[in-house]
Amino acid sequence: MDNHRHSEAVASAPAVSGAKHSEPSASIVGGSGERRALRLWTLGLALLAFAVRSPGLFAGFVFDDAFSIEERVPAQWSHIRAFFTTDQSAFFGSNFYRPVLNLWYEFLYTFCGAHAAAWHLASILLHVACTLLVFRLALVVIEHRFAAWMAAALFAVHPAHVEAISWASAMGDPLLTLFLLLSVLAFLRWMEQGRAVWWAASFAAGVACIFTKETAVVLPVVLLVSALTLGSRGRSASQIAGATLPFFAVAAIFLGIRQSVLHSFSHPLTVATNAQMIFTWPAALLFYLRHMFWPSVVVPFYPLQIVKSWNSSEFFLPLLILIAICAVLGYLLWRAAGWRRLCLCLAWTFVPLAPALYLKALAPFELVHDRFLYAPLVGFCLAAALVLQWAAERIQAHTQFRVLPLAALALIPLLG
Repeated sequence: MDNHRHSEAVASAPAVSGAKHSEPSASIVGGSGERRALRLWTLGLALLAFAVRSPGLFAGFVFDDAFSIEERVPAQWSHIRAFFTTDQSAFFGSNFYRPVLNLWYEFLYTFCGAHAAAWHLASILLHVACTLLVFRLALVVIEHRFAAWMAAALFAVHPAHVEAISWASAMGDPLLTLFLLLSVLAFLRWMEQGRAVWWAASFAAGVACIFTKETAVVLPVVLLVSALTLGSRGRSASQIAGATLPFFAVAAIFLGIRQSVLHSFSHPLTVATNAQMIFTWPAALLFYLRHMFWPSVVVPFYPLQIVKSWNSSEFFLPLLILIAICAVLGYLLWRAAGWRRLCLCLAWTFVPLAPALYLKALAPFELVHDRFLYAPLVGFCLAAALVLQWAAERIQAHTQFRVLPLAALALIPLLG
């Protein structure tokens, strides 16, 4: 690293002789001036995240919120156990066993009633909290304060978040993302300091995440990859794997309880074979990649249909395009960040998206949704900031022209 990079770094790690990239660090160092500057960056990020989403405060309820919230019957808090032992959706054959999310809704209804503005405020504040945690994670991954801030700012303003933030019934995705980020950050702190309280905090957040929504059962995978790729802090891979085993156990317990409560692993809403569902994956993944990079049209429903045959152009064409795009982007990210951070960004982008590819659990008219991108956009924004930082440093080395701030000034308003 050159002197300029050291002056901008917020986290540090020991250099590895002959390595292409240094190991990221979970420590944020610096004196009182550094901490004061960090607080200002954080405040600016919180204001940006809130300001971009604040017009939603003046909107009413959307979709089925009017039914699920305005007609809601308050639960008896003395019967809290029922949230974990029964299906609270009141629909026969539902796929909704989400006890922590139901508790969250009851908590909001207790304080917000049926006031739409209060529900929207809670959703926006939840998004602000997620944005600030993305910033903390980015500081660990990117080691460059402005690039880390840009990653979080891109997450804050990304248009694909509209559904997850504006639709109160979709609040589960921001909520599980909040717990996921808390769990990973606390686990990294435990790896650094070795204090049991941080592992306990990570485990508690992990349990809350998994019991928020069924798609969060992938948390142990994201946690394990994050811990292994962000440096061992003197711990072996086997020690790290052992520390994550309880998280895998909780995910298995959740699936077992969910199976018992719903009387099935899943109640299909779309008639399709497993093969037909797999044939549809390339088109679905291409949709999600397109909406990560350029969400020019954001609507509640998209006309993606089940692909019936392997020899259809609806299967082969998206598959070829997907392979080509992933190869180019993967190579670019590897050049920019190295193998470890490439694996980290891929894990944060595609592992949380994997449960959404079980398309049979979705209705035929809603096989893809923007809200499923809420957690995956953490990985995408980290990757985008890493590539932009790498490109900016290469340009600055030849021209002394500061490209990264200009890129942020162009991209953030464009997406927002």
